[in-house]
Order: sequence, then C-alpha cells, then structure tokens
Amino acid sequence: MDIDELFLSSDPSTVYKFFDSFQSAEELIKWMRSRPKADVNIKVERGKYEDIVVVIPTADINGHYAKEIRKIYEGLTLVFVESRGKYFNFAHSVNEGVKEAMSLSPSWVIISNDDMIGVDSSEKLVSELKRVQEYDVIFTP
Repeated sequence: MDIDELFLSSDPSTVYKFFDSFQSAEELIKWMRSRPKADVNIKVERGKYEDIVVVIPTADINGHYAKEIRKIYEGLTLVFVESRGKYFNFAHSVNEGVKEAMSLSPSWVIISNDDMIGVDSSEKLVSELKRVQEYDVIFTP
C-alpha cells in the first residue's frame, strides 16, 4: 500500500502504518503540504448583518447540512466553501473562506462546521458579539 492509500484507508489498523512511514512530524507536515488541493467553490450569501461573516466548509452547498446551517445563522453573511474528494483539506477550505470573508471587511469572522446544532438564535450571537467588542479573538467549543 502506498502512502496515499494508507492515508485514505478506512481500515483503522493502517493508521499506525501511515504514521510509521514518516521519520518525524516535520516530514509528515512536508508530505501533507505537497499533496494536491481539491478544488473549492465559494458562494457568498449576504445577510442583513454584513459585519459578521460565517465561513462554512461543506461538501455540498445545496445539501442537507448547508440547508440546516442557513437556518442556524439566519441573517448573517455566509461564506460557503464547497470541497470534497480525496484531496479535500479542511484547513485549505477554511483559509480560502477566510480570504473571501476578509474581502468583505467584516468586524467579525466566525469559522463553523456545517453540521452544527443551533441552540440560540443568530440575533443572540449578534448581541453577544456587540457586547465584547474589546476583544480581537474569541474561541468557543
């Protein structure tokens, strides 16, 4: 099995073989960076709150998860980054989405998965972000 086959395998026993293929963490990172990147399709959906932009990597802009996340972040500006396949790279999708989001000059950029469960309304998020304007970065689980 070559390194790509090990990396893409659904067999848990190949995880050890995959990591044992590298002499160091740096070598693994170098390999990851050398892999091709899957194409990304970016779609911006402007909401009434253009100063808050949500970046959402997704496999399907028109799929179930994307439809549900639109409800959760209703009213906010959404940047969907569609990408899939064996060269899908979450970090690359996030970075491309953040670049697009920053071109909109928002006050806030939120990175979100597409498979979220909504607890509060987007209005609550907007009011909380307005309340904490003295911070540059906020991390939440």
